[in-house]
Amino acid sequence: MRIQSRPTLNIFSDKSSLVLRALLNKPDKKWKVLDLVKEGLSLGQVVAVLETLHNAGFVYRHRSGRTSYTEVQNAKGILEAWTAEAD
Repeated sequence: MRIQSRPTLNIFSDKSSLVLRALLNKPDKKWKVLDLVKEGLSLGQVVAVLETLHNAGFVYRHRSGRTSYTEVQNAKGILEAWTAEAD
């Protein structure tokens, strides 16, 4: 059996950046995944973007079932990485 890996996610792509824009618009908010889905992305894409941000140290993810949320930890770092990606 062959296992296929997912392509690398670019969190700064047009679609994925909708999550970044929402997070940076209200950086003090405790974001639920479904709040971010309302920005126009699929549940899977939102989760993938949040996981990538978490792994990079930009957000904190509190995982606890229905009370799970994500908080921005390093808004400046997100903006710096986004700017560097655009160059």
